[in-house]
Amino acid sequence: MKAKKSLRCALPVIAITLCGCSDITLGHFSVNEQIPESTVQGVGLSQTLPLTFATVPMDVTSQEAYQQESFDYLTEVKLRAMSLSVDAKSDMPEHDNFEDGNEDNFDFVSALEISIQAVIGGEERSAVIARLPEDDPQIAAGTRELQLTTTGVDILNYIEAEGGYEININGSGTVPPDDVIFAGEATYRLGLGFR
Repeated sequence: MKAKKSLRCALPVIAITLCGCSDITLGHFSVNEQIPESTVQGVGLSQTLPLTFATVPMDVTSQEAYQQESFDYLTEVKLRAMSLSVDAKSDMPEHDNFEDGNEDNFDFVSALEISIQAVIGGEERSAVIARLPEDDPQIAAGTRELQLTTTGVDILNYIEAEGGYEININGSGTVPPDDVIFAGEATYRLGLGFR
């Protein structure tokens, strides 16, 4: 009986302690965002890919799933998954320079690194949020979809940056024989706080 009474007394103290902490995550939710299509230009003068071959406009805060959640503030935002896939448009005749009818794929890529950039506190900052290393087994003949490994970096400061943020897809490899159009999907996990 005495143990129950002391437990009842301890619960309000725990609740008061939690309410006093402003950085405590009290819940999570996920938001999916479509990565808009980008084009890697084929058959260029150079045979090596440029370091950054796509800058992708993204905004997780504009997604419906984000706007439907009720919370007072975010405690963290992390990229949980990212995939890139060759779009069906990429195989259309107007993008097939050799008119060979072969399906486009990611054979031209030897490694990828995805970074987020924003101006935070007047300083240009960047962080790697996903990558596909050179030795990844997905880099094989005919691959049309890539699952990237995420780094688990908290990108909350980038998401909340006053001027917005951008995602850069940096890669190494060779220029593809035809234009390759790709798109993808990103999944974020957001930590919620309440006042």
